[in-house]
Amino acid sequence: MKKLLALAMAAVMLLTLCACGDDAKNDDKGNKTTDPTGTPPPEDIGRVAETFLKAYLTRDFAVRFDMYCYDARQRWEDTLIGQNGSAEAFFAEAQKQADEKGLDVTVDSFDSYLAAYHRFILADYQDMYGEHTITVKAVNHEKKDEAALKKTIDGVFGAVDEKYLDADALRAVTEGYTVKVEWTVDGEKQDLHEFYLVHIVSYKGKWCIADHSQ
Repeated sequence: MKKLLALAMAAVMLLTLCACGDDAKNDDKGNKTTDPTGTPPPEDIGRVAETFLKAYLTRDFAVRFDMYCYDARQRWEDTLIGQNGSAEAFFAEAQKQADEKGLDVTVDSFDSYLAAYHRFILADYQDMYGEHTITVKAVNHEKKDEAALKKTIDGVFGAVDEKYLDADALRAVTEGYTVKVEWTVDGEKQDLHEFYLVHIVSYKGKWCIADHSQ
């Protein structure tokens, strides 16, 4: 199943370093409407980290896009268009691969591609673990000191072209946390238990993901 989406994996991997939201479009994607110049509620830190990690590990990019501190959707689309010549050429190639494998998928937009990609990853989880339960839990968090926060922000600038950034808003960030998140898959075939560090900053009045590591 993963071979269906191989032509876009290089572009997808560009998104794994930085993950931080620009605008909160939907409350159900882990972001509250807050004062755009104030500090968001501290109780949201763990919830945002959990939402991000689940979206990251299940390749739910439609959720992740809204959490980035740059225009991740446009950056991703621009990369695929550059690799394939046009959006239509990308859709056609993805559809061709799906048809060759007899998969019931229609790829005629970036949204339909993202939805199909997420479904295939969930199917892979089912194949690997059988019937399973996923648990995501923020176990603790630590406030970043000035040096650690600067390193985190510099990492975003180093990874993303400034045309996709609100540079002034990013430079204005003054508060951030490192959140330790526990990821557990309890399956009938096998289990998985891992920990990740999610780096969160207060950006435009909400908690956003700047980076993560295992």
